[in-house]
Amino acid sequence: MKASINTLSLWTNVDRRTIGRRLESLAFETGPKRAHLYETSTALRLILCPGMGGDGGQLDPAQQRARLDAARASEVEDRTRLRRGELLLATDYERELASAIKVTASTLESLPDRAERDAGASPEVVELLQAVIDKLREELYRRLAGRG
Repeated sequence: MKASINTLSLWTNVDRRTIGRRLESLAFETGPKRAHLYETSTALRLILCPGMGGDGGQLDPAQQRARLDAARASEVEDRTRLRRGELLLATDYERELASAIKVTASTLESLPDRAERDAGASPEVVELLQAVIDKLREELYRRLAGRG
């Protein structure tokens, strides 16, 4: 998956300029509006672990401890939010999304037949409906496949 500096900044709560400095040696692709898109696994490692990024930035023990405490607190907060039902597991989300897409697709696929049978639509209207549904299905697939 690839992400821009702005997206990485939102995810990590690190200033965009700091991210830009830490990623200046990392290869990128040019995205929409000439945004630099970085491979997220590598970029996040360089942003969150600056000492590993080759920029020579070493954390002192107090900084390391503070970062570790913050990570532990975040983990506890995430577990609590998951228990309360405020967060979803990615697998649960993907399963529900797939289920919703299946229902939508089957409904859309039956629409031209129902329009012809129940509403007396002409063959031209049925063909137009089928073409629009095909374009919609392709667009949905394109967007979902681009999601990563």
